Amino acid sequence: MTWIREANSEPIPGYRLIEPLGSGGFGEVWKCEAPGGLFKAIKFVYGNLNSMDTDGIRAEQEWKALQRIKEVRHPFVCSVERMEFIQGELIIVMELADRTLHDRFQECQSSGLIGIPGDDLMRYMRDAAEALDYMYEKHQLQHLDVKPRNLFLIGDRVKVADFGLVKGCDKSSASGILGGVTPLYAPPETFQGKISPQSDQYSLAIVYQELLTGHRPYLAKNIRQMAQMHMQAEPDLRSLPEVERPVLAKALAKDPTKRYPNSMGFVAALYKARSTARIVEVRPQALPAGLGQKPKSLSETMEDIFLQDFEPRDGTAAVGQPIGLAVANDGDDDDEKQDVEVSDLGVTVVQPDTGSLRPTLIIGLGTFGRKALIELRCRFLDRFGDLSKLPLLRFLYIDTDPEAAQVAFHGSPQVALSRNDYYPLQLQPVVNYRRRSLDQLAEWLPRDKLYAMPRSLQTQGSRALGRLAFADNQQRLLARLRRELQEITHPDCVYKSVENTGLALINSTPRVYVLAAGGGGASGMLPDLGYALRRLLTTLRHPDAKVVCHLMCGAAHDPATPKHELANVYGTLTELNHFSDPSIPFAAEYGSEGQRIVDQGTPFH
Repeated sequence: MTWIREANSEPIPGYRLIEPLGSGGFGEVWKCEAPGGLFKAIKFVYGNLNSMDTDGIRAEQEWKALQRIKEVRHPFVCSVERMEFIQGELIIVMELADRTLHDRFQECQSSGLIGIPGDDLMRYMRDAAEALDYMYEKHQLQHLDVKPRNLFLIGDRVKVADFGLVKGCDKSSASGILGGVTPLYAPPETFQGKISPQSDQYSLAIVYQELLTGHRPYLAKNIRQMAQMHMQAEPDLRSLPEVERPVLAKALAKDPTKRYPNSMGFVAALYKARSTARIVEVRPQALPAGLGQKPKSLSETMEDIFLQDFEPRDGTAAVGQPIGLAVANDGDDDDEKQDVEVSDLGVTVVQPDTGSLRPTLIIGLGTFGRKALIELRCRFLDRFGDLSKLPLLRFLYIDTDPEAAQVAFHGSPQVALSRNDYYPLQLQPVVNYRRRSLDQLAEWLPRDKLYAMPRSLQTQGSRALGRLAFADNQQRLLARLRRELQEITHPDCVYKSVENTGLALINSTPRVYVLAAGGGGASGMLPDLGYALRRLLTTLRHPDAKVVCHLMCGAAHDPATPKHELANVYGTLTELNHFSDPSIPFAAEYGSEGQRIVDQGTPFH
């Protein structure tokens, strides 16, 4: 280095250094301000072309690589904008990236994730694969240094960068490979001084496993052992989902000819493997703003290709068609069924025969409902370890008791309900009801029941007061139930649950369970709640969704069952039996100015 690099200096007139961004085996990179106030990245290559030492050879190697890559123009290849020699030192100006995939991986791990989320990572791999294939198909070049630090994020797309080892796929270009490769990601043929059209695919497969799972397929104590493992050992793919292991095994084959024809073929195979645990019926009807919207199709983006049939039958491509990219055939219905579009990868496949997951909302009413929810949470925690792995499963505790919240939140975080799981339905003081019209309440609530309301505003086992609590809060409660149902049926929640648990989706139609005691005061709101949930599900375009109620009823001949509870059980079952008659409508009006509601059918399935 012939001069000191520091902030505010200008190695090239008009290019002011701001701060260092990092360094590697071939140079040091700074952020700089270019003419016009634009921000760029500027790389100072180690070594001096005027010297005869090894550093000079390294600088010459970078210069030769740039001569090979300067003709490459692709949206996913980081562009080189200027090259200058300053006193024999090579300086390269290129577009400035936001960060690397290595940085993105570390951010995900810092937030508690294992690696980069699968959907994002697949998009990144696709961008990188398209760029690598373009380099080979159009310019016969292999990058030979594919690793997370050399895959740059600009916006939300990946660009391949750092071309210090780029070589052509010919014998004359294969010399001197071993001196610069990164052993962690190097394909086995490079340790023998060879290059193949599938060399970058091998490195990309290792990058995928590392960024998804945090594990690489080979672990060694030194470079020599690592080279031997690349050339002889079988990769350790246990950290990957089972459906993806055969795909990675093929991409990591020791013999390059046994790998996929190109990198996009590898990515397409991954898409198809992952699709066995994904998609659903895509409903054409309108959904609430921001929910369930289908991602942009390929025709709406810059990529007008499909990800299927990447292995050409005859080894060649159609005229005007890049090798390995299949154009959709409108006349082939069977092929269309197998198409895997990027725009369809945001939804999840329903597998009724083998699935065990479905969007589910579990509602607990009153004290019994709270105890039942806590027991269920414990069972799910025993099975999955972390309920965040199941975003399509939600719990909601509803109670009229103002003091119920303190009991629900008491205990360890793993067992106790969170504040987000609780919704209060509180009664109002009697004086508030007197100020309003009592005529509407008098249709179903005797005056003596209303005037006998406890000062604690608890139902104390009165079913009439339980229904009154629902009537007072029904609009706010329905808004909360709507939000819960929208969240559990959101495609992202469904996919994350499938991906996190490895279980298949049995049905994309939500199901609601209501857990309550037939002898408690909250049982008075059961018919109202059941009909409200059915109306809400129909509004959300789930008319076939089931609402199931589980009642705990004290044994009639058990002397430990209080008589008032037995009376409530009798009243609850009589009421539910009454509305189970399809010829009997359910009618309700909540509030003096509320709309008259009439429902047919049963409140629960």
